[in-house]
Amino acid sequence: MLLGCGQIENDTLDPNEVIFTTNDASKLFFKNTRRTYYDLEVNEAAKLEIYRWKEALDENQAQLGLALVNNWRYDEAYLLLEPNEYITLNTLKLKWINEEVGSSGEIIFEPGNKTNHARFAGLVYQQLRAKSQFSIWLENEWQPFFTDNSSKDAFEKTVYDFYRLTERL
Repeated sequence: MLLGCGQIENDTLDPNEVIFTTNDASKLFFKNTRRTYYDLEVNEAAKLEIYRWKEALDENQAQLGLALVNNWRYDEAYLLLEPNEYITLNTLKLKWINEEVGSSGEIIFEPGNKTNHARFAGLVYQQLRAKSQFSIWLENEWQPFFTDNSSKDAFEKTVYDFYRLTERL
């Protein structure tokens, strides 16, 4: 029973494949087991439930938060990047290095629609799960990023919950 509440491993998950569809079972699972980790904002006009990780992130450094949006009218969920004041989405670029397997790369955010937000978050999630180290391009130089466990955990768990909500995991 305890294993059912842990994170599901799926190394074959393709972050470029983006799905937004939810169903009653996935929404019920989220609301019964995961919702307690989030603060809820209800947008009555748009009929959206917006979930944000409860634990406050350090506002004194660059942080990249996520909003998990439940569009219950259309049975869809979305991930939206919510950077703090240090990060601009138009120039968001991350570099990752995985010394264990000897690989590295860059993840560049392409501003646009919900698909771009989910794809970027999925690519970052994939490298977080692989235990890669991150840097972010800020003020014309690479600076360490995701250096504290709380920001890594908040990002990784929110993407994980999005994948569970859209039944990718």
